[in-house]
Amino acid sequence: MIGRRRRARILLMVCLLLMAGLSVAGWYIYREYLSEKQVTFQLKVDSYPGVEALELELLSDGQPLGPLPLDRKVELPSRKFRRFSLHAIPELGARVRLPCGWREMTIKVTKAPTLEEFREARKSGEALLLVVRLEYTGAEPATFDLFVDNRGGPAARLAVGQMAVTLPANKAEEIGLAAPDCPEGATVRLNEQEIGSVPVLKPDPDRQLTHYSLGTPDDMIEAKHAAIVFFLDTTGQRCYRLTEKNYSPPGVTPFGGFWGGPSDPIYLRRRFLHRLPPTQIEYFMEKAPEQITVNYTADYKPDLEMRNEFVEVPCR
Repeated sequence: MIGRRRRARILLMVCLLLMAGLSVAGWYIYREYLSEKQVTFQLKVDSYPGVEALELELLSDGQPLGPLPLDRKVELPSRKFRRFSLHAIPELGARVRLPCGWREMTIKVTKAPTLEEFREARKSGEALLLVVRLEYTGAEPATFDLFVDNRGGPAARLAVGQMAVTLPANKAEEIGLAAPDCPEGATVRLNEQEIGSVPVLKPDPDRQLTHYSLGTPDDMIEAKHAAIVFFLDTTGQRCYRLTEKNYSPPGVTPFGGFWGGPSDPIYLRRRFLHRLPPTQIEYFMEKAPEQITVNYTADYKPDLEMRNEFVEVPCR
């Protein structure tokens, strides 16, 4: 009689242990495979084409995430999932506002979390890093250079067609902007005031931007490849001078004396928007030095170096 009771108690304990084990196993299976879960991703845009001034907007499963912050990082929740896979990562999209409207971009994931990283993040609650690269769908838009003098002024809004950028307060700088590919996008506005227009340039993957020396004759400039350069004075009241500076090694006569000297300075007077020659400006809003140091190779020792200086001068 006693033996039967003992065996019954042992059997009951075994059953209880089995039930407890099955419960734990079931809870684990539910937690790992059946329950819906979410984690947070930190989306980092590693690189994108074009220029920093472009207005980019990210989308997650078709929902806008807003403009891309300056640090290029955005937090977004994963899709609800039962077992982690790449399907937990939301469908990502991006678009960029160009002068003629929004244009879709392609997102390529360059770094996705591993299963182990995902499990650790689910326990710790830390965001998972997801690195992507943005690329244009189709040909990249043409671009142009814009030199801006906003010294002494507040932050301003500059728009080319539908594309708008913020000009920092009290700053002189060079920025690159996407050029319009339609006539409607060519108008330039400063704080909603129309101040001029820029040329319409169709995307051309074969176009190689070329900067020419100041004073290069028009018949020597290949228009298809010439850089497009503009200057903006946010006051519309100042005057400027663009000057070519020439440098030669001591005792060297450039081109054996068959050189006519530097080209004539170009003066700009009291306008907001000026188109400049397709040239580079090495010294913008600063005086060029009297001497420069240039490293040459043994096979290449030119006897003339050219640099351009762009400064404000008294109006006359």
